[in-house]
Amino acid sequence: MIRERVKTLRAGIGTLLAVGGAICIVTVMPAAAQNAALPLAGILGPDSKIAFHGDREGRDNPDEIYVMSADGSGERRVTPTTDACNAINPRWSPNGHRIAFHCFTEDPPFSEIYLIDADGTGMTQLTNMTPAGLGAAFASWSPKGNKIAFNNPTPNPLMPNIIPNIYVVNVDDLAVTQLTFGGANRADWSPDGRKLVFNSGPQLTAQIYVADIDDPDGAVQLTFPGGANRNPRWSPDGSKITFESTRDGDAEIYVMNADGSAQLRLTQFPGLDAVPSFSPDGHWIVFHHQLETNQGTPPNGSDLFAVRADGSGQIVRLTNGVTGDLATTSFSSFASWAPGALRPAEGAEH
Repeated sequence: MIRERVKTLRAGIGTLLAVGGAICIVTVMPAAAQNAALPLAGILGPDSKIAFHGDREGRDNPDEIYVMSADGSGERRVTPTTDACNAINPRWSPNGHRIAFHCFTEDPPFSEIYLIDADGTGMTQLTNMTPAGLGAAFASWSPKGNKIAFNNPTPNPLMPNIIPNIYVVNVDDLAVTQLTFGGANRADWSPDGRKLVFNSGPQLTAQIYVADIDDPDGAVQLTFPGGANRNPRWSPDGSKITFESTRDGDAEIYVMNADGSAQLRLTQFPGLDAVPSFSPDGHWIVFHHQLETNQGTPPNGSDLFAVRADGSGQIVRLTNGVTGDLATTSFSSFASWAPGALRPAEGAEH
């Protein structure tokens, strides 16, 4: 695959990303001290897993899904390099045995949700929305694991005037239901299965809403103009929502109560902080931070960091792919923290 094509694909991803309180001064632990400071067990230990997408196979090749321990060790590629599409936005199944993601190309236009076992086997295509001119992107599992919410990507090369909306696909019979009709994307399913949180509106002014699954038209707005607020994710107990916001200039990571109150800024970095995701104990939030801006469209130039969700300011760098050398550098982005304990594979997701 030639470099120009991959740059075009990345530009398409960047377009998708863009559509996608009190201030706390944060401190990042020095790189040399981080691994020594991480606990040998617990949520930042080697038994805790994080999935993400990146370009370890080189800038001229499609992006892939990777899994690593939360301390940064044991990194391995999950998706096969034989596929010509960019694998984006991994999301762990509730029982921790499978990962959902979407495969995206701009030329030819293609975007669909796929499932793959955590060991890299059994990859299957779940949705088939591209022939209808819609596509599918940004998966979110229901708590029982029997359904996945997603949105049609925007802008859509096939139908550029179509706004994104949220759909739900049954994992077993592949039946698809359109849930919203007024424009919505980047949905995340609440832990109790009753609600979806999502962002809606133009990319530069998007706001966050929450809606009952049975009444998506009755969505309640949780954030308000003064910047774009995007990529919301629930805490494991459903009491909090983390998100990214540009209200203070650069995109930063925030957390708020599930009703939108007590919005708290957790990061204060120059540049982009994006796509936060809670740890399974709710104490940490992983996100990607753009360290270098000379590497093209985000998430190029990004590594993964984890910040304490309580606002205490502690931040730990988890990956070190951004080297400053375009020949060797790689990015890490769109992290998803695995459940804390694996449930049985049979029958747990129905």
